[in-house]
Amino acid sequence: MMENEPPVFSQSPYQRPISLPSLSLIQVFFVAIFSAILGSVFTLSFLGIFSKEKKSLAPAIAAVKSSSSLTLDSFPSPIISSRTFPTSPQQSVSRKPLTTAVSNHDRVAIKQNSFVPQNHPQSWLNSLKFAESVEGELLAPTKTKSARANSSSVKYFPTFPAKSRKSDLQIAKKFTAIQAPISTAYFLAQNQHQVKPETDIESTLTNEREEVKLSLNDVVFLVVENNRNIKNAYLDRIIARQNLAVAEDKFVPNFTPRVSLSVEENESRSLTTNNREFNLGTDFAVKIPTGADIQLEWNALRRSTAENRIDLLESIAQNRINQTLELSFTQPLLKDFGININRASIEIARIEEQVDFLQLKNTLIETITSAIQTYRSLVQAQEQVKIQQLSLERAKRQLEITQALIEAGRLARIELVQNQTDIASREVSLLNAQRNLANARLNLLQILDIEGDLQIIAAEISETVGENVNLDYKQLWQQALANDPEYLQAIYAVEIEKLNVLLAENNQRWDLDLQLSYGIDADNLAENNTDLRAGLSFTREFGNLELEQAVERSKIDLEKSENNLREIRENLGIDLQDRIRDVEISLRQVELARRFRELAEERLENEREKLRLGVPGTRLIDIINFENDLVEARNAELNAKIDYLNALTSLQQTVGITLEVWEIELEEN
Repeated sequence: MMENEPPVFSQSPYQRPISLPSLSLIQVFFVAIFSAILGSVFTLSFLGIFSKEKKSLAPAIAAVKSSSSLTLDSFPSPIISSRTFPTSPQQSVSRKPLTTAVSNHDRVAIKQNSFVPQNHPQSWLNSLKFAESVEGELLAPTKTKSARANSSSVKYFPTFPAKSRKSDLQIAKKFTAIQAPISTAYFLAQNQHQVKPETDIESTLTNEREEVKLSLNDVVFLVVENNRNIKNAYLDRIIARQNLAVAEDKFVPNFTPRVSLSVEENESRSLTTNNREFNLGTDFAVKIPTGADIQLEWNALRRSTAENRIDLLESIAQNRINQTLELSFTQPLLKDFGININRASIEIARIEEQVDFLQLKNTLIETITSAIQTYRSLVQAQEQVKIQQLSLERAKRQLEITQALIEAGRLARIELVQNQTDIASREVSLLNAQRNLANARLNLLQILDIEGDLQIIAAEISETVGENVNLDYKQLWQQALANDPEYLQAIYAVEIEKLNVLLAENNQRWDLDLQLSYGIDADNLAENNTDLRAGLSFTREFGNLELEQAVERSKIDLEKSENNLREIRENLGIDLQDRIRDVEISLRQVELARRFRELAEERLENEREKLRLGVPGTRLIDIINFENDLVEARNAELNAKIDYLNALTSLQQTVGITLEVWEIELEEN
C-alpha cells in the first residue's frame, strides 16, 4: 500500500450499492402513467389549500394595501373546531357551533391572556365560546410556544373525537384551569378551586390561597356574626342589664334567716356544767318608695343547762326558751323624702341601659356601613384591574397593528417606541391596580374578622342607581329624629343630668327622721315584756362645701348637656342636608360620567377609523392619548357609581335606618 493512498475499509452488507432490476418497456409505461396521475392529485390538493388560505388572509392583505392602519377585525379570528368533548365515559356533551367559520385544524392558537368572560361588556372575544366545560373544569393549554419575535406566546387547545374514550377523559381531567387577569372572579365563581397566576405581575401580588366569592348580603351577615367590636358591644349589654337589675331591686324585701348551735362543758373537782344553746332568727327589711325603712327582727333562743355535783351525787337540769320580736319604722321628712327622690336611682339605671342599647345599635350601624363601603372598595379595585387589563390588551393589539404597518411599509420603525412606552406605562398602572386590590381584600378581612389566608372575590354589585330613592327632607328629618342613636343618646343625657340635679339638691337638705319601734320579749320562766317607742331624729352638717359644689356642678352639667343636645340636633340637620345633596350630586355625576365614557369610546373609534382610512394629520400618538382618556373615563364612571352607592349608604346611616334597610332586628332584652 502506498503512503498517500487512503485506507480501505471493508464494506458491510448494508453499505453495498443496491442494483435496480431491469424493467421492460411495458412496465416503464405503466409506472409513468401512475406517476402522472399521482402528481396531478397532489397538485390539485395543493392549489385548493393554497387558495383557501389565501382567501382567509385576503382581508388582512387588502387592509394593509389600502390603509395606513389595521384593526383586530382585519385579521382572521382564532377558531376552534366544533367537536364533541367527553364529560364522562358514558356521556358526552356537544359543543355549540361557533358563529365564525370552522377550521379543520386539530390545534388552534389562542393569544395568551385574551380570555374574557363571555358576558363581559368589554369583551372583544365575546363571539368565541371556547371555554367549554369538561367534568366541571375548563380546558387548559397543553403547551405554550413562541409564535414569532416581539409577539406574545400562544396556547394550543386540543380537540377530541366525537366518540369519547376513557383515555381521552383521563387526558381532559389532567388539564388545569386557565388563569386570565380579567376573568378571575368569573372563573372562580364557576370552578371554586385554587388558581395559579400566569402573569408575572399577578404572581407578585397573589399566592395560592383559598378563594371565596362573597356577595354584599354575605358581607353584612359575616360582619354581624364575627366582628369583635359588635361582640364587645353585646358583652357590654350584659353588664348594663345586670346594673339595671340591681337598681330595680331597691324596693324588693330582703330576708335573712339565722341558725346557730353551741355546746359548752365546764369541769371542776366537784362540779360539771353542760350548756347547750340553739338560736333561730330572721331579719326582714324593706324600703318603700316614700323613703321609709321597715325592719322586722325575730329571734328564738333555747338554752339547756345541766349541773352534776360529784360530792353530793345529785344533778340539776334547767331548760329556758326566750323569744324576741322587734319592729322598727323610719321615715325621712326632709332629706330622702318623696317618691321622685327615691326612684331617681332606678330611673338613671333604666336610662343608662337605654343608652347602652343605643350604643350597641350605633356600633352595628357604623360597622355595617364600614363593611359595605369596604366591600364596594373591593369591587371598585377589581373593576379597575379589569379596566387596566383591557387597556393593556388593546395596547398590545395596537403594537401588533403597528408592526404589520411597518412590515407593509406604511409606518417608520420608530413608531414602535410609542407603543412600547404605552405598554410599559399600562403595565405599571396594572401593577398599581392589583396592589390596591390586594389592600382592599385585606381591609375587608380585617373588618370581617375572619381568617387572613382567604382571598375574597367580590360578586358583581346588583344595586341599581337612581331608583326608589326618597330624598324628601321633611320625611327624612322626622325619621332621623326618631332613629338617630347619637341624637337619642343626647336626649337621655339631659334626662340623667336633671335627675343628678335633683339628687344633689336632696343631699343639701337637713336630716329629719320619724322613728317608731315596737318590741316583745317572751320567756317561759319570766313575764312577757313589751316596748313601744316614738321619736324624731335631727342632724345637720355645717361647714361642708362639697354639698354646694355638687349642686353647682350638676346644674352646669345639665346646661352643658342641653347645649350638646342642641348642637347635635343642628349638626344632624346639616349632615342630613349634606347627605341628600351628596346623593343628588353623585347621581348627576354618574350620568355625566356615563356620557363622558360614551363620548370617549366614540372619539377613539373615530380616530382609529381615520387612521385606517389614511386621513391626513392622523397620528398614532393621538390614538394612544385617546386610549388613555377612555381609561380615565371608565375609571371616572366606576368611581361615580361607587360614590353614589356610598352616599346612599351614608344617608341611611345619618337617618338611622341602616338596620331596617338590611332587615336586622335588634331586641332590647
